Amino acid sequence: MRGGRFQQKAIEDANTRNAEALFETRTVVEIREVEARTRKEIEEKKEELRQLVGASYRDLIESADSILLMRKSCEAVADNIQKMEEGFDSLKNSITLSTVSSESDRERKRRESLFGIGSRVKYLVDTPEKIWGCLDEHMYLEGSERYLRAREVHSLLIETSGKGENAELLATFPLLRHQWPLVETFRGQISQRSRDRLQETGLKVGEYAIALAAVATIDELPSPQIFSLFLEMRRTWLRVHLRHAIAGRDRGTTDKAASETKRGYAEVLKSTPPEDNVSKGVASSDLESTAAILCQLVHMIQASLCHVGELFLEVSGKMPLLFSTVLTAPPGSQLFGGIPYPEREVRLWKAQKEKLETRMGSLSAEYITESCVSWLRKCAGEIMVEGRLLLQRIKSGKELAEVERIVREDLAKQSALNDSLDWLKSAFGSSFDSPWDCLCELLLKEPTNLWDAIFEGMFVRRMKEVIETGFHSISIDDLLKDSLSSEASAKGLGRQLQREQSSGTATTPWKYTENENLQSFSGLEGGMSVWKSLGDEKDNFSNTNSFLNPDVTKVKDRVDEGMRIVLEDSLSFLYGPHSTARTEELASFLQEQCRLCMISIVNVLRDKLYELSESMNKATGRKFMIPSNISSERVGTFLGSNGKAPDSKSDESLETLVIIERALFLGRISAALAKHSSVLPVILGSPLNWTLQDKSSVGSRGLPLERENSFSDSPERWFPKRGKAGNAVSNETSVKLKELQRMLRHQSISAHKMWVLWSAEKLIEAFTGDLKEDDCLGTLIPLKGWEETCLKQEEETGGEVEMKLALPAMPSTYAVSFLFAGCQEIYRVGGHALDRAVLQFFAWKLCEKVLKTYEEFFSDSSIMNSRVSEKGLLQLLFDLRFLADVLSGGQDVSIENLDNEDLAHEALGLGSRRKASSAQSDKSSQARKKWVSNLLSTLPARLDPIDWATLLQVGSFSKIGASLEGKSYEPHLWENERRYYQRCAVLFGSLIQLNRLYTDTVLKLPSHADTNTLNMTGTVPRFTYLPIR
Repeated sequence: MRGGRFQQKAIEDANTRNAEALFETRTVVEIREVEARTRKEIEEKKEELRQLVGASYRDLIESADSILLMRKSCEAVADNIQKMEEGFDSLKNSITLSTVSSESDRERKRRESLFGIGSRVKYLVDTPEKIWGCLDEHMYLEGSERYLRAREVHSLLIETSGKGENAELLATFPLLRHQWPLVETFRGQISQRSRDRLQETGLKVGEYAIALAAVATIDELPSPQIFSLFLEMRRTWLRVHLRHAIAGRDRGTTDKAASETKRGYAEVLKSTPPEDNVSKGVASSDLESTAAILCQLVHMIQASLCHVGELFLEVSGKMPLLFSTVLTAPPGSQLFGGIPYPEREVRLWKAQKEKLETRMGSLSAEYITESCVSWLRKCAGEIMVEGRLLLQRIKSGKELAEVERIVREDLAKQSALNDSLDWLKSAFGSSFDSPWDCLCELLLKEPTNLWDAIFEGMFVRRMKEVIETGFHSISIDDLLKDSLSSEASAKGLGRQLQREQSSGTATTPWKYTENENLQSFSGLEGGMSVWKSLGDEKDNFSNTNSFLNPDVTKVKDRVDEGMRIVLEDSLSFLYGPHSTARTEELASFLQEQCRLCMISIVNVLRDKLYELSESMNKATGRKFMIPSNISSERVGTFLGSNGKAPDSKSDESLETLVIIERALFLGRISAALAKHSSVLPVILGSPLNWTLQDKSSVGSRGLPLERENSFSDSPERWFPKRGKAGNAVSNETSVKLKELQRMLRHQSISAHKMWVLWSAEKLIEAFTGDLKEDDCLGTLIPLKGWEETCLKQEEETGGEVEMKLALPAMPSTYAVSFLFAGCQEIYRVGGHALDRAVLQFFAWKLCEKVLKTYEEFFSDSSIMNSRVSEKGLLQLLFDLRFLADVLSGGQDVSIENLDNEDLAHEALGLGSRRKASSAQSDKSSQARKKWVSNLLSTLPARLDPIDWATLLQVGSFSKIGASLEGKSYEPHLWENERRYYQRCAVLFGSLIQLNRLYTDTVLKLPSHADTNTLNMTGTVPRFTYLPIR
């Protein structure tokens, strides 16, 4: 059997162990050095012996005398013994042998049987004390063998109890019935104590071999189960130790081993700058304790694998330590001391050992390798689960990187393998650089990085939790609450009103104060505070500065700062030997969490906007809000169900103005996050653009996250390096960025729609009042701003007749002031910083209100028949055409149209954006043009050709009538309108830029044209002449 071969080989090796071991483990040069050293030691010993003999000469003489005396005494004793032997021989011959009776023979056998049974009972009685002594001295193998031998003795006693005479003799020992149950309890104790021994750390490998041998002996386990038991005990220790370490750290206590490890890493951390080893919320002591626990786990794993090799792996034909421990035992005849004639016990014991040798067969290297790899994987899973709480106190990626650095430095030291270096040297037979690499080659058959196998997944998971927590901490609720409070808004409007009242007209380029309706438009005492721009906005960026006011900038900066901190912290962890692999896993997660964070912010803004909508509904008594997913066509107008204007007191209250300002504030925040965020495009862009200026100060000085420059860094400074991580994520992240920007843009447009509807309603109220009160529409003479157009026509005689036709050359003052006020409101709200869709919707609603106003005005026959002359009809034609042209760039903006526009923009490119947008709104634009054309066609029918004689200063009546029948005045009237449209292209640029018309119109005025702008002013009433007496 294999066990017998191992035993015999061990006995043979005992004789030649020293010499053969020397030649096996040493080179010739080293053996010669040993020989020289040995000879030198021999000479030294000889010299010491000479000195000792010389110094003890007298003692030597006395010893020689004593030896001579002892010789004489021994010779005398020998003579006496010889004389005694001769006397015994003579006595033997003189004694006659007597016959022994059969009765005395039975008595002798009875006594012998009684003595044998008593000695065996005594063996059982002594067993508990023997086992207790073995357990106290951790001699578990001897304790288990003592138990098994006691079991064999007890079984023999039970077998003999069935025989008559032996039964009577056994009955004289009632203690046996009570003693064996006590002995039986030791089986579980020995097994449990041996298993517990396997979970202790810091022991020699021989101690673990004894414990395993005891379990194999007492529980009768085969080699594979013993191997699995050892690995399971090691894994149990890892789990229990990790739990205790976490609980001890929470209580502020650690075990001895962890404390020693912690002191070692405290020295490492002392050499690190304070800003590097102490991060936000976690002191260096927590990092030390965490690193100490992880390093102790690594030590245990490394030591366990070394013990597996020493205990179970057969290397160079040498018996594994476990098998030699189990199979090496003294002869069975020496194990049953105190029992006479233990032949049966010895026979049973040998059979027991043979069974043990059969069970304890050697394990194959492949089985050991597969089991170790599986065990290492399970350990990683245990540490992943149990270590979750261990990393909870680490709140940043910088701290994770610091702990990783400490653990990696400890892994490089490989101090846990120092006790197994001799075994490794004997296994390889030569020197080596890395004990861990040698161990991996022996057991795992492939290089293994413990950090990658155990801790990488746990740290990456914790980093994900840190990233998720970081984005969850980004909140704008408190800032929104402060900025949207009614007190703050009211005070802000009050300060603006006071500033405008004290500034005068010089600092407000869009101020218009002539019309009383527009002066009372704001609903506040003191004039048009809502419609005037801030006086300090003098440069080209004034609109952007007013659009991104301090409150909006504060919210945007908070979001950017929170995302910047998360990104920098993530880069602190990503930077290292696993940057590419970590980026592939964490980049998409980071971007997804950023997207979810921004979606939550969008939801907060949407909820706030919905609350403002409800407040506006309560303040105005009608539906006011345009939801972000509903077209404006399905939203009711500001007018009541009866079509009349509502009560002015409720709409012109300060509460309504505050609500509108709040809505604009929310819209500006959405636009600022979409267009002006410096960090959002970096995070949701390619990971190749996540840069670090100084790798040695990761996380301490931040990132170059400027909006423009962050995408133009040189490739040498990119982090991480180019790889599939950035390429795989870039397309997906660009989609996420566009999606967020689209959501924020829609949110901003939805907020600005409240302002559009409110301001359009207010503007049209003033315009409608001025239109109805315009007395110039009933005049019979040309008005100011009219021009004479010369018409030449041939007579029948061949001569030419020149006619002068007076036609409007500029719109009415209230039409200009209406557009003025609209542009002023655009300038106040944001000017060119506003989204184009907002301007389009603003122009669309203004045009809609204007057309409805003119439609109602034209349908009122009492006004048209009594108060509007034919000259007034021409002025209405001019005004309507001019207003429709200026506001022709408007579009009915809805979320569906915006989505289609964005999709078309992405598909066709930037140059085709306007074409795609116009294609989407072509149907509504055609309907609007048809509406304008119908209104324009209703007025010429009211002109009487006969009354047009007043328009001509020369010519015949028949010729005049012929011209009017052909509507020859319309080309000249529309030419005047186009010319004036071009002159106002800059003045009304905020509206005209949406759809520039008549670019080929000649701006040169006729020589007789009136260019005095004072004609636009109103007529000032004068006192009548005083009576002359």
